[in-house]
Amino acid sequence: MARLGRVLGNSMIFVYPSNLKLTGRATYLIQLHINRILASRAHFQDIPPINYNQANAILFNASQYIEGHQLRDQVAIIPLVIIRVFEELQKKSYGWEEAQKILSKETLEEYISKL
Repeated sequence: MARLGRVLGNSMIFVYPSNLKLTGRATYLIQLHINRILASRAHFQDIPPINYNQANAILFNASQYIEGHQLRDQVAIIPLVIIRVFEELQKKSYGWEEAQKILSKETLEEYISKL
């Protein structure tokens, strides 16, 4: 999974929330990784950490996008969400399509290293 770019740190991030257990896991991973990045980058220090409910709302929105565009087996939802959040925080792009384009060009780790 590491060679395929499906892990971030010590977590497998290629999880699709198809049931309640996986939805909870995906929500937790989104919250965990966004908050770690916010805490570790000086230019994001003023932004408060996201809570579980916020992470879950973003995940739900991403799920609607993926299901609506029939991308379930093509796009990893957790990296997509993390990229979208940080693109909006930097006011670079808005929308799932832009986040998907970034994810198709680089891995989440490569993206995070540029933040």
